[in-house]
Formats: sequence, structure tokens, C-alpha cells
Amino acid sequence: MKNNIVKRLLAGSLALAVGGAGLTGAYGSERYDLSEVKAADKDTEKLEETADEVLEGDKGSDKKKSEGTFKDESVYIKADPSGNVTETTVTEWLKNPGTGEVEDESELNEIKNVKGEESFSKGDGSGLKWKAEGEDIYYQGTAGGSLPVGVEISYKLDGKTISAKELQGKSGNVEINIRYTNQSRKKVKIGGKNVDMYTPFTMVTAMMLSTDEYKDVEVDNGRVLSDGDRNIVVGLGFPGLQENLNLDDTEIDAEVPDSVKITAKVEKASVNPTVTVASAEMLSEFSMDDIDSFDDLEQSLDDLKDAAQKLKDGSKDAADGAKKLADGSKDLKDGTKKLKSGSGDLADGSKQVADGVSTLNKKSGDLIKGVNSLVDGVNTYTSGVGSLADGSKEVAGGANQVSAGAAALNKKAPELGGSVKKLNEAASGVNSAIAALTKQLSSAENAVSKTDADVEYTGDTAGKVVATKSASEIAGSTVGSISISVDLSGIPEEYRDEVRSAIQKAEDEANAKLNSQAERIAEKALDSTKVEITKERTAKAVVNTDRAEDAIDSTQGSIEKLKATAAALAGGMEQLNGKVNGEGGLTDSIGALSKGAATVSEGASTLAKGAEELNSKSSLLTTGTSELKKGGAQLASGVKKLDKGAGAVADGAKKLDKGVDQLDNGAGTLNKGTNDLADGNRKLADGMSEFKRDGVDKLAEAFDGDFKNVKDRLDAMSELGKEYKSYAGIKKGMDGKTKFIIETEGVDEE
Repeated sequence: MKNNIVKRLLAGSLALAVGGAGLTGAYGSERYDLSEVKAADKDTEKLEETADEVLEGDKGSDKKKSEGTFKDESVYIKADPSGNVTETTVTEWLKNPGTGEVEDESELNEIKNVKGEESFSKGDGSGLKWKAEGEDIYYQGTAGGSLPVGVEISYKLDGKTISAKELQGKSGNVEINIRYTNQSRKKVKIGGKNVDMYTPFTMVTAMMLSTDEYKDVEVDNGRVLSDGDRNIVVGLGFPGLQENLNLDDTEIDAEVPDSVKITAKVEKASVNPTVTVASAEMLSEFSMDDIDSFDDLEQSLDDLKDAAQKLKDGSKDAADGAKKLADGSKDLKDGTKKLKSGSGDLADGSKQVADGVSTLNKKSGDLIKGVNSLVDGVNTYTSGVGSLADGSKEVAGGANQVSAGAAALNKKAPELGGSVKKLNEAASGVNSAIAALTKQLSSAENAVSKTDADVEYTGDTAGKVVATKSASEIAGSTVGSISISVDLSGIPEEYRDEVRSAIQKAEDEANAKLNSQAERIAEKALDSTKVEITKERTAKAVVNTDRAEDAIDSTQGSIEKLKATAAALAGGMEQLNGKVNGEGGLTDSIGALSKGAATVSEGASTLAKGAEELNSKSSLLTTGTSELKKGGAQLASGVKKLDKGAGAVADGAKKLDKGVDQLDNGAGTLNKGTNDLADGNRKLADGMSEFKRDGVDKLAEAFDGDFKNVKDRLDAMSELGKEYKSYAGIKKGMDGKTKFIIETEGVDEE
């Protein structure tokens, strides 16, 4: 109910949308020339057209059809910039449907025909009779009475009240206030009581403001229309309507405007003319005739309350749902944020995978080469393992023989020590023989010293025997005296020759030295002992004892050398004995050799066994490398496919990351939108609750049981609008309409 009333009360405001068309449309094909009345300024004329179009809307200038004469009245009012009236001129248009005279009434002075030659005559009082002869009559006159409507215009600059003249040329924040006044009142019956009601005038003001001077123009009850380099400000008000409806004494929260406030930033302001048009015709159409009965109205109020309750409940549910939606959108935003982070990691990781696979693809050739080299190496390895197995068998056999020989050698080692001992004893025998030889030589030396040998010649042979006897005895006592005998049967065959050779060498060297010394002694004895035999066979042979002594001395020297040799031999035999029987000698080494040979034999057997097992397993390795070679080729092929796929995955991941980024942005926008929606729905819920409580409920309370009074007021106001047909007067029974055009003058530039 409240909405319907307010809509009707402010119907004039909606007419502003139609008013814009008046800026470009024609003023009306039936307009007559009022150049003598209207301002010659085209801008002012345009303002009037704009205001008039707002009031007329789509009704046209002659909407009402009448069978008789129809009077169309226009009251032109000149006023100063503040709205004070200086001149009033009225024009009348009698629309004549007949062919004869036209009767009229008028309180105007100085009446004259402004379009034709038709004359009039005055009757009783204010009566007029025009000789129309079928033509419309256009006339004008002046009026001196009070006007039913007016405007009061005031100005403020930067919050300070100033006059229009003071505003001229100034700059700052300007405020223009237009207040509409209504002096036309009449008593009517409302609820059985006489009540004063105003004629329902609608007043529209239009003014032009230069866009060079006025910036950021705003109007509270109106609109700002653009017209090139100028703005046309249109304001609207309904003076007296608030009182007519008695809204101040009801709980209806509605205020009907009766003033207009215009604000702007001004630079060197100019104060231009304004045009205000007032008419009672618009609100005369306002009535409650379309409501059939009070029952319908009460039912409508009940329906309105039910609908308001549903709206309240629905808006609350919508607010709750919007809150959940906002919470969900926040979770979605959090999820898309994580998804964005993960998609970035995915894009980076997939790129790394693609790069790695690409590198792997490039290196797959090296892999195949490596596999082939590995296969060749395995083949060489398996071949070597076979050879190793065969060789290890031979090593095991040889190790067994070495171990057996070492064991036998170890058994014969004591016998070798005994043989060396015998060698030492033989060396001692040599020393004894040398001592005997020395003794014999000493005896010979004594014999030579005491006597000279007298030898009888007995023939050549006998002489030689005598001469060589002593030497032969000396040599025979030493030659062959050194003989070493060692039992070698316990020594392995491969070592016997070496031992036998060492013994024989020692024996030969000793006897050779002894023989050499003995021979030299014998030779010197034979050479030195010369027997001089006389040519006479009977003469005595005289031995030269001096030579014999020399020979003995020489032999003595040789014997000394022989002693030295024998001593060296004895030392060598002692050393040989140490090497054989001493600590770490041959005997100990043979024992260690025997143990080592046994260990070698055991290790060789283990080696042979392991080599055999290794050889048996090498076939598996060969089979495996064959599979590896085959698999390497398949791997290379797969890597190529993987490289292609990884590149596609990387591209897809990049697009996915971009899409997720857009999704994240969209989720953010959605989150903001849902939050705004939640806030809006909450406000809507609060507003609907308030609307129901303060609006519908109070409206129902306000008009429940008091609607007859409201209806009577609306009907009475509409009737007052219809009754106000003329300002200057109208013949009883004639239909008509009137409007007031108030033009305030501007301030001239100094």
C-alpha cells in the first residue's frame, strides 16, 4: 500500500524521464506566436519548453477532448533573480469547435487579439463575447492580482548566504536553493470535517549552467541533462502536497518534496535566467478510483503483510545461504591457492623431467654403446673364466707335487746336516796331513844340515830313484787325502744334482790345491837336488847342500800357503754347516717350504673349485648380458617416446599452471563477490525486516480503520486539481486548463 501511494505521489518525478525528450522535440505544432509576451532569448524559450514537456509528459497539449469551447491559459510571470514578481501577462487560447460567436469570462486588463482580426465586446461583469466566425481566438492581457504559486531562490557561496548579484563572477562551492510556494487553498469535507487543502500544483524549474563555469553539478530532486557545452538542470516539487495528505500526522515514512537544492563547483560564476512551470493538471489525475472496495484494499494489505513476511524469511534464508556460499568460496580460494602453488611445482618439476628425459634421450646412444661394450667385456670375461678354470686345475696339480716334494725334502734335511758334518771332519783331516807334511819337511831339513850326501854312481835310473825318493814320499802323503762322501738318497731328485755339484766342487777345489802344492814341492826337489857325477863311474857324487836347503825353504813356504788354504776350507765348511744346520738355514727353510707348499696346495684346490663354479655361472652372465643388450635397445626406443611424452606433459603442466592461475584469480573474484553478496543479503535481510516492521506493518496499522480518511483526502485533492481551470477567469460550464510560467532574470555582466 505504501509503495502504491508513494508511487502515485511522486508520479511527477518519473515524468522527468520524458522531459529529456523536450530538449530535442518540437514545442508543439499548435503553438502560436507569443513573441510579444515571451522573452526573445532562445535559451529561455528552450528552458520553458523543457519544463513544459516535463509537465505535459505524453499527454499532449490537447489531451482533453470537449464538445464545446476549450480554454488553454498560460500565465507569464517576470521576476527578479530571487523570484520577486515584476510583471504578469496572461495569454488565452479559445479552441472554438463552432461557427458562431464565442463567449468567455476574464478579469484581465488591456485585452487584445494577438493573432487574428476578430473583435470582442464586453458583457455584464467580466463577460466577453468574441466574433469568432469558426476561428480559434488568441488574446492576451495583464493581471494585477496575487498569484497562486511562486518561487523563492536563494544563493550560498562556500556556506555563506549571498545575493545573486554578489555571486556574479565569484568562484567556489555554490548552493542554489529553490523553494516553491502555494497560496491556493480551499476548504473541503474530509471525514465530515472541514479541512483546508491546497490546490495540487506540480512545479518544474529549468536552468542552464555553463560547463566551463559549473563543475560537478548535482540536484537532489531532479535531473541534470546535458546539452553540448551546457547542462540543463531540471528540478521538481509539490508545494502543499505533504499537508494535503496529512503525512506529518501519520506513521508513513514518506516526504513529498517542495524544494530543490543544486550544488556545484563554480569558476567565475554567471547568474542566468530560470524558468519554472506550474500546473495542477498532473495531480488532478491522482485518485483512488481504481480501488473497487475497502474489502479489496484490506485483502491487499493482508496479502502485503504475508508477502512481506515471506520476503523477510526468504531474505534471511538467502543471507544464511550467501554466508555459507561465502565461506565455501573462501575454502575454494584457499584450495585454488594451494592448487596454484602445486601447479607451479608441477610445471617446474615436469620441465625438469622433460629436460632430464631429453638429456637421457641424447645419451641413449652412449648407453647402447656402453651395453655393447659390456656385452663384449662379459664375453671376454667368460672366456677368461674358462681359461682360469683350466689353469687352476693345473696349478692345483703342480701344488700337490710341490707339497709332496717339500715333505720329502723335509724328511731328508737331517741327513744333509750329517753330510755337512762329515765335510767338516774331512777338512780336519786335511789339516792333520799338512801338519805331518810339515813335520817330514822339518826332518829333511835337519838331514841336509848335518851331512852331505855321497852317492855312488850306479846308473842313470838308480840315480833318479835316489833323488826323487824324498819328494815322492812327501807328495804321496798328501795327494788324495780329501774325499767327501754324502748319502743323497733322501733328497728329492730335482735337488740332488745341486747338492752333489756343491759337494764335488768343494772336494775338487781342496784336492786341486793340495796336488798343486805337492807337485811344486816335488819339482823343486828334483830341480834343486842335482848330483854331480864324475866322468869316472867310480868317483863319488857330491850333493850340493845349499841348493837342497833352498828347496826345503821353498817347500816350507808352499806348505804355509797350503795351511792357509786348508784354514780357508775349514772356514768355508763351517759356514756351509751354518747355512744348512743353523737357525733360518736350509733345514729350517725346507720345513717352512713344506708347510707353505701344503698351504699352496690347499689354496690351489680351493681356487680350482671356485674357478669351476665361476665357470659354470658365467653362462648365466652371458644370458643376462644378451637380455641387457636387447633391453638396452628397447630402453632407447622407450626413452624417445618418453622424451616426446615428457615434453607434452611439460607443455600441459604449463598450460595447467596458467589455467590454475586464472582459476585462482577467478576464485578470488568469486570470493569477493560472494562476500559482497553475503553482505548484500544480510543488508537485504535487515532491510526487509525493517521494511516489514517500519513499513508494511506501520502502513497497515496506519490505514487499518482510517483508510476512508486517506481516500477522501486523495479524492478531494484530485478534485481540486480538476476544478482549477483558469487564473484569469473562465465561463461557467467551459472546460479548460492553465499553467504558470515564472521567468527569473539573470544578472548582467558589469
